[in-house]
Amino acid sequence: MAQFFESTGIDPENLYLTIREALVVGIIFVIAVIIIHILKIFFRKISARCDKTETMLDNYIVEAVDVPVYAGVFLLALYLSSRVMTTLMPYEGSINKFFVVLGTLWAVYAALKVFNSLLRRYQEFLMEHKQQKIESHLVKTVGQVISAIVWGIAIILILDQMGYNVNALIASMGIGGIAVALAAQDTLSNFLAGFYLMLDRPLRVGDYIKLSSGEEGFVEEIGWRTTKIRQWANNIVVIPNASLSKTVFTNCYQPEQTMPVHVQCGVGYDSDLEKVEKAAVEEAVKVMQCIEGADTSMTPVLRFKEFSDSNINFFVTFHVKDFAAQYLLSHEYMKALYKRFKEEGIRINS
Repeated sequence: MAQFFESTGIDPENLYLTIREALVVGIIFVIAVIIIHILKIFFRKISARCDKTETMLDNYIVEAVDVPVYAGVFLLALYLSSRVMTTLMPYEGSINKFFVVLGTLWAVYAALKVFNSLLRRYQEFLMEHKQQKIESHLVKTVGQVISAIVWGIAIILILDQMGYNVNALIASMGIGGIAVALAAQDTLSNFLAGFYLMLDRPLRVGDYIKLSSGEEGFVEEIGWRTTKIRQWANNIVVIPNASLSKTVFTNCYQPEQTMPVHVQCGVGYDSDLEKVEKAAVEEAVKVMQCIEGADTSMTPVLRFKEFSDSNINFFVTFHVKDFAAQYLLSHEYMKALYKRFKEEGIRINS
C-alpha cells in the first residue's frame, strides 16, 4: 500500500481526511433525509386532524409551512456539510455570504407562503359573506403590494451582504418614490381609503347607504380606487374612495337590517279616536302579512302626534327586514287605510 501511495504521489493523510469528510457529509444528508421523512409523516397526521376542525385556517397554515420546513432542513444540512469540508476553509467568508443570501431567500419565501395562505383564507371568508368584489379588487391587490415590498427589502439586504453599496440605491429609490407618490397622489389616496373601508367595514356590498350630498342606493362594488352605488333608477354612481371616507353617510343596513317605517295620516276632530286606532292597526297587520320583507314579528303601533288646524295627526310604525320593502309597504297601507276609513265613515280633511 505504501508503494502504491509513493508511486501515485497521493498523500495518505489527505486521502483519509477526504474520505472521512465525505462520510460525514453523507451521514449529514442521510440524517436530513430521515428528518424530512419524519416531518412528512408528522405533517400528514396534523393535516388529518385539521380536516376534522370547523375552520380551514389550520389546513392552510400546515400546507404553507411544510415545504419551507423541508427546505430549511436541507439548507441546514448543506451549511453543516460546508463547515465539515476543510478544503472549503479558504473560502469561508464567501461561503458565509452565500448562506446568508440563501437564508434570507428562505425566510422571505416561508413568510410570504404563510401570509398568502392567511390571505387566501380571508378571501374565502369574504366570499362566504358575499364580499366577492372586495376580494377581487382590493385584497388581492394588497397582497401583491405587500409581497413586492417584502421582496424589495430582501433584495436590498442581499445586495448589501454581497458587498454592493446600497445607500445610493436606497437614496435613488427614495427620490423616485417621492416623485411617484406626488404623481399618483390621488390614486394612492383612493387606494389607502379603499384599504381603510375594507378593514373598518363601515359599509359592505349590498348595504343601502345615504350620503350627506344626497345620493343614496345599494353598494354595488367596493374597488381599490372607487365605490359604486346603484340607485333606484338603476343608475350607477361612482364615488372615489377618498371622498367616500371623508363624507358623512348613513348605512341603513347596520348595525342590523331591520328598521322602522312611519306612515303619517290625520283624521277630523269629530272622529272616534279609539275607532281610528283599531281600524288603522288592523289594516296595518293585514298589509304586513302580504308584503315580503315586512317584519311580522313586530306588531304595528299607532301614536297620535298633534292637533293641527283641521286634523288630529297620527303615525303608524311598522318594521321591515329589507330596506326596499318600506316603499311597497307604505304604498299598500295607504290604499288599505283610505279604503277602511271610507267604509268606517272616518273623515280625512285636506
